[in-house]
Amino acid sequence: MNHRLPCLLTALFLAALPLSAQQQRDGGKEKEVQDRLGFAKSSTGESKGCCADRWTCIIDSPDKAVTMVKLSAITSISKQTYLLEGTQKITKVTIDTLGNNSIRFYCMSSERTNRMADRLSNARDIVNKHTESASELPAKKYPEATHSHNIEYRLSTPEQVNRIYESATHAWAKNISARLRIKG
Repeated sequence: MNHRLPCLLTALFLAALPLSAQQQRDGGKEKEVQDRLGFAKSSTGESKGCCADRWTCIIDSPDKAVTMVKLSAITSISKQTYLLEGTQKITKVTIDTLGNNSIRFYCMSSERTNRMADRLSNARDIVNKHTESASELPAKKYPEATHSHNIEYRLSTPEQVNRIYESATHAWAKNISARLRIKG
């Protein structure tokens, strides 16, 4: 019976090789997705400390807005694009969490607004020089957003909102800690 043990171990080893190769290929695909989404990730099993099991979004602005949410506390993630009163196109991502808080990232755009923003770019530069870049901060409507338990960030482009959606849904679906940094 002892002479069968090496044969059995060899057979088990050879059977496990295809599984190992598949895991390495899947790991390569996962890295490609992570790189495309532009954020660093670490497995929740590998991470220790304050950022384990968290999705973090850093909005690079003068005062760096940071949102961090525990993946197990997320109950839903949704994305919508709609017209507000027929003039403003809204792209919005909502992350609902346990308790009564919602995190919203949105962008408002219209052709008229875009044309005006182009014309006012010089004025924005002048305002930023005198207000320490206050016009580049994510916007929040107070007090409505605060009292309704919403955390809201107004962003510049729909692409930023889409990156947040992809990053958050990927981290939540895969249950991996992730950190996304976007220009505010």
